[in-house]
Amino acid sequence: MSRQALSRSAILWIIAVIGVTIVIIFGINLLPQRLTALRSDRRQVRIYYADNISPAHQEIIDRFNRDYAGRIEVVPIDLPFTRFTTNERKELLARSLRSGNSQIDVFAVDQIWVSRFARWGERLEPYFPPDTLRNVVGYGLETCYYEGDLVALPLYLDIGVLFYRKDLISALPDGAEWERKIQRSLTWQELLDFQRKYYPGQPVLSLQAAGYEGLICNYLEVMGAAGGDLITSRAFRLTDPRAEAACQLLVDLVHRYHAVPEEVTHFNENESYLYGLQHDLPLIRGWPSMTQDTSYLGSAARKVNRLGLAPLPHFAGEAPASVFGGWNLMVSRFSEHKEEAITFIRYLLSLNSQQILYEAGHYLPVRTELYEPEAGLSHPDRIAFLKQLLRQGIHRPAHVNYTRISDVLSEALNETIRRNADVDSTLSAMEQEIRRLLGERQP
Repeated sequence: MSRQALSRSAILWIIAVIGVTIVIIFGINLLPQRLTALRSDRRQVRIYYADNISPAHQEIIDRFNRDYAGRIEVVPIDLPFTRFTTNERKELLARSLRSGNSQIDVFAVDQIWVSRFARWGERLEPYFPPDTLRNVVGYGLETCYYEGDLVALPLYLDIGVLFYRKDLISALPDGAEWERKIQRSLTWQELLDFQRKYYPGQPVLSLQAAGYEGLICNYLEVMGAAGGDLITSRAFRLTDPRAEAACQLLVDLVHRYHAVPEEVTHFNENESYLYGLQHDLPLIRGWPSMTQDTSYLGSAARKVNRLGLAPLPHFAGEAPASVFGGWNLMVSRFSEHKEEAITFIRYLLSLNSQQILYEAGHYLPVRTELYEPEAGLSHPDRIAFLKQLLRQGIHRPAHVNYTRISDVLSEALNETIRRNADVDSTLSAMEQEIRRLLGERQP
């Protein structure tokens, strides 16, 4: 969805969410002045928290509100993934904060947005000195700084994975052998061999290729598995042979090999999961938390427990690569209740809250202790696999203009895949456009 198409329905939705929240809490007839008075009531402070409020999030909020009853109440503002893409959430939050609105106190951002939102975020070093962060997973914490200042804290991590249908694979004549190959990471050639042998001319893999951030994650994973990187010598380089090979493979998977359905050019995460399960594709690119909220899957939800986890495919001679995802917490600098907001963030980072996020939501914790066997988390093999996978994770470029670049690049990649366009000319044009956006001199 373009940013122009986003505005009306999305803005109306967030206004409705906030409006209903206020109505429920304060009553239909309360005036704005009464809202201000209540928020400054010394007996109980209300803070507003904008995020995708999953059942796991809600459980933590409910516990916090019980533990701090009479002192602090957290009011969630739900921006569900089933309603908004990550790009849409970014624009909605930016518009609210740009206005200097103090209504939102704590908000969650994709870890790659931190540099964009830093101007509206409170500096957090006074509240979280370095010794208090020694047990926070470094992969997440390093995304929380902007120009040397701590402006966010990680809530949970994500990492790109390959889901495979254990039931479909095990039913094959040599299913055990293919499962071993999948679990160690298929090469792209092995994936195509698998398709030709068992699904000739049919798709075997669902992924995300709509014009949004999810496509960038898919693209960077394919590029990383070819040994490439989007930034070379601190500049964005799309005409690198590995960048071109990654884009060409995505195009060919759809149009040449038909290993990926053409519909993916319209898919975000949830849409790709739903399609993959409904059509019994054996492979789905996703995030570990995919298996948490299955409400949108309908009858296909019964197939979720048949999914296994594996590393993503790679090019022969290279290592698999998975993009880091995850969401960070920021405190609005316009908040009138920063101390209470910090108290809530500390609660979210506690061992107990992080365990709830993992157990109830399948979100990867940001506390190092929870990756150790003695933590006693359920499904220890799963957490051990994900701990290992984090070691081969790759970050999206930490660049102050990344979100602008991502918007341009995702739309161009989407059009290239959708139209089976020439890859070299597309990437060359995109590199020129990115240089123009960044004010770089043309070679």
